Amino acid sequence: MILIAVIATTLSLAGAVDTWSVPANQMPASLPAPGLTYVLGPDDLVSVEVAELADAFTSKSYRIDADGTVSLPYTGRIRAGGLTLAQFEAVVTERLRSQVLEPHVTATIAESHSQPVSVMGAVNTPGVYQLQGGRRLLDVLSLAGGLKPESSDYLTLSRRADMGAIPVAGAHPDPDGHTSSVNIRVNELFDSGATGVNVTLRPYDTILVPRAEMVYVVGDVQKAGSFPLSQSNSMSALEAVSLAQGFTPSAAPQKARVLREIPGQPNRKQQIPVDLRKLLAGRAPDVQLQANDVLYVPNSRATQKGAELVLRTISGFIIWHGI
Repeated sequence: MILIAVIATTLSLAGAVDTWSVPANQMPASLPAPGLTYVLGPDDLVSVEVAELADAFTSKSYRIDADGTVSLPYTGRIRAGGLTLAQFEAVVTERLRSQVLEPHVTATIAESHSQPVSVMGAVNTPGVYQLQGGRRLLDVLSLAGGLKPESSDYLTLSRRADMGAIPVAGAHPDPDGHTSSVNIRVNELFDSGATGVNVTLRPYDTILVPRAEMVYVVGDVQKAGSFPLSQSNSMSALEAVSLAQGFTPSAAPQKARVLREIPGQPNRKQQIPVDLRKLLAGRAPDVQLQANDVLYVPNSRATQKGAELVLRTISGFIIWHGI
């Protein structure tokens, strides 16, 4: 009964947005270069202050419409979509010169809605985040609360074709032709010197962090639980025992078994005997575990009937939880 209780507890398992052409009569001659700054787009809320026309700009915040234009006092409807804040300030300044000799315009982002990036999968706070400036991949993962412990050792970055190529080796067009994607190893991303994969994100990018495939070690081991497979989806029985910090003094490693899914029969498990004592002594080849395998190490005092009961309990738990 102690074994069953232990098993039950341990198994609880810089790009731009869609751009608009700005008419020549609205574009000042000395327009600042775009740079890696925020690019305005539909539904953004922009604050505009003009020192010389403070009484006219009383609402201060103005929403950019779906066509990329915004209506301001004295300028009427003016193009904003596809411009950086500096460029937008220059356009507003140029339009106001008919009213003010030297207008002093200040524009800031009040609310950002036009540059969404989706973060999904094994992160602590999945959701949609807005790019505000030149955010990189690690910046957005930080906004999403970081990776969960059960996350895979790679993530997938996808980008719309109209947003340009992903500047990472191995990026490829997806079959639909509308997107491209690349797998990025997490260890390489978090390497402080590996700036090549910590790319600047673009609007509508999608980051998917898959959950790692798991193997489970239960029974008379020091640290029963689930352990993630590497991207190669491979782990040996001895590696699993090492991750579980070895056996308890009462373990019977020579009677260990692997529970494995039967192809085409998801509600049934096959039992594969594994003599871990021989493996440790080098008298038998190591056994390669697969995704969702359960390595069970019985108690040396357990009877055959008791061991079978524990195995049935494990199998039922696995099936019930869809492992």
